Amino acid sequence: MSAKDPQLDKSAFSLQNEIKKRKTQEIQRTIESRKVAEARGEIPASSDPRRSTQTIRVVSDSSRATQTAKAVPSIPDKSRSSQTTQITKYSFDSWSLSQTIDLNSRANRSMRDANYPTTGSRRSLMIGLGAGILAALVLVSSLVLAGSSNAHAVPPTPTLVPLPLVSASDVSGYLKRNGVPILEMRELPVDRTIWYANQEVQFDVQRGENKGTFIFLSYPSDKWAVGDSLEAESLQKFKGWQVNAISNVLILTSPDAAPDIQSEMSSHLTSYLLSPYRSYLPTPTPEPPKATATQ
Repeated sequence: MSAKDPQLDKSAFSLQNEIKKRKTQEIQRTIESRKVAEARGEIPASSDPRRSTQTIRVVSDSSRATQTAKAVPSIPDKSRSSQTTQITKYSFDSWSLSQTIDLNSRANRSMRDANYPTTGSRRSLMIGLGAGILAALVLVSSLVLAGSSNAHAVPPTPTLVPLPLVSASDVSGYLKRNGVPILEMRELPVDRTIWYANQEVQFDVQRGENKGTFIFLSYPSDKWAVGDSLEAESLQKFKGWQVNAISNVLILTSPDAAPDIQSEMSSHLTSYLLSPYRSYLPTPTPEPPKATATQ
């Protein structure tokens, strides 16, 4: 038997190793492709460990192939990871939204159960509250004003007693009884074209050199006396005369009447017609010294 060529044996061994190496690489690529497909879900995961073992044993160097297979890391699927992250995020967002809606629904139910006022009822409540506060302020202000007015209350004015109705002759008689020097007293017929009076008396008063002429007209009502006083002021006949109405008596004083005569007559008329019925007026004037009246 001839000796083998060492160079030939070396070449055969290198070819055999290259074949094994390529088979091992092919097996590795197959395993990696299967793992990637399983990771993507394209094929179901292998549940039979014996089948993997049998496949690996096809290689003569089973331990090396197994170690090589174990050494190959699984390639993560970025697209699946992104999809999983997005699904997880969407699921989390949906869960958060559902939880928020559920909490809001529970809060609304709690508000309704507790009769918590809505927007419309709150507006009505505020309007009612404002009206109540305003009414309270008005009431307090009224009470304060009432208390203040009571503290500074003025005693009520007593009701005035109506003045009695007198005639012109009654007034002239009072003046005579109280010493007024009356001269030439005469009762005249009432001129119905001018006056609404029912009696007219005219006389003179003279004290020393001082003198004055007076006309008294009496009426059924004090209102008629006031009306005729306005008429007398507009008449040319009585221009410059003083016109006064006291009760139901109209008094006309001539322009040439002396001031002291006017003052004496005013005092007597006040004492007779007003003072007995008005407490705030002065008391009757003392009677002046009696004088002899000349006819």
